[in-house]
This record gives sequence, C-alpha cells and structure tokens, in this order.
Amino acid sequence: SKLTDDQVLDKILGIIYGQALGDAFGLATEFMDEDTVEQYFGPDNTKLIPFPNPKKTYHSVRWKTGDWTDDTDQMILIMRSLLDNNMLVDAEDFAEKLQTWMFKGFPECGDHGGMGIGMTVHSVLTHKNFLNDPKGAAKEIWEKYGKNLAANGAVMRASILGVLNFDDLNKVIQNTTEICQVT
Repeated sequence: SKLTDDQVLDKILGIIYGQALGDAFGLATEFMDEDTVEQYFGPDNTKLIPFPNPKKTYHSVRWKTGDWTDDTDQMILIMRSLLDNNMLVDAEDFAEKLQTWMFKGFPECGDHGGMGIGMTVHSVLTHKNFLNDPKGAAKEIWEKYGKNLAANGAVMRASILGVLNFDDLNKVIQNTTEICQVT
C-alpha cells in the first residue's frame, strides 16, 4: 500500500466506528416504513433523526439507548476471531464464537444473550450439527426453507473483512465468503 501506517489505521478505525455508529443510529428506524418513521419523528424529512434516539419504537425498546445491534456484535466476533487466529480467517472458530455469543452475548457489556438475531441465523446456530459443520448446517437450513430464507445478516457483519488483505481483492472476497457461509 502507498498509505502510511497512520492512514491505514485511520481507515480501519473508520470502518469499526462507522459500523457501530451507523448501526446504532439505524436502530431508531429499523424495520419501519416511511409512514411509520414520519409518525415517530415528524413530517420534516430535512432533519436528521435524533441520536441517541430518546423515542423507543416497538423494535428498539429492547436495546439500551445508543446501543448497536447484532450486526456490530457479530463484526466484533469476527475481529476477536481474527486476533485469536493470527489474523487468519477461521470459519469454525468464528462459528463457535457466534454460538457462544447467541447464548451469552457480551457479559462485559451487561448482555445476557445475543440480541437481534434473525430467523435465518438463529435457525443455523441452533442446528444440531452447527459446531461440527457450520457451512453444512447453513446450507441445510437454506435448502430446508426452499432457498428463500435470504437474510442479510452475514453481509451486515462483514465490513471489517475489507481490512484484512485489503490490497488483494480476491483474498477479501474469499475471506468474506468464508465468514458469510457460516450462516
């Protein structure tokens, strides 16, 4: 790379903070249509939705004000897995961390379990063979539901994988595919 170490670090931090802040900000309107957003925040669409949002919605009421969702939690799990594996993608290690998180969350943050898990990810993580063959379990769930259970959870957690081997697009794609196939 022609970037300095400080520039690379700035970009990495931008991905991490951008993911967490964007996720926390987006929680205010997650799953809402335009009319519902207007009911909660008013008709003036020239103003930003306040953050952290003091108005709790039917969905966001489950989270603490200013918190992010499972998308950022799962990105953190990817980072932990990379750190534990000498910056190499290890789908099985990530799968184990993901399942543990589902049941315990991040206790150091006061969690009692992973929150916000969608039906697809939950179905895969609770599959009897998940820890032995996470990709196989995910494929089986995909096929069981007629290949229609196409949630975006895997994509939402993957932004950090652009950092690893960022100068080799094929490797970024390979790493991202490896982690996304876990669910």
